[in-house]
Amino acid sequence: MAATLILKKGYRKLVVGLGLVPQGEVTLIFADLAKSMGILSTSLYSVLIIVVLLTTLVTPPVLKWALERKEEVITLNPIQ
Repeated sequence: MAATLILKKGYRKLVVGLGLVPQGEVTLIFADLAKSMGILSTSLYSVLIIVVLLTTLVTPPVLKWALERKEEVITLNPIQ
């Protein structure tokens, strides 16, 4: 995820990544535009609608889980 490169230590990168998942309104706008221009078939448009609905419904509980999850501390032991 891009958050790994941008965010400093201590930020919850998983939460940032999950928070960016439901970008459904943007997908719907472009899908509708592509369908009206004849670029997108009706069956593919239907698939995009289903994906938008699923990501919109699944993201809140997964994001809640990620927020409640305790950070796992990983300690690295130097090789001797």
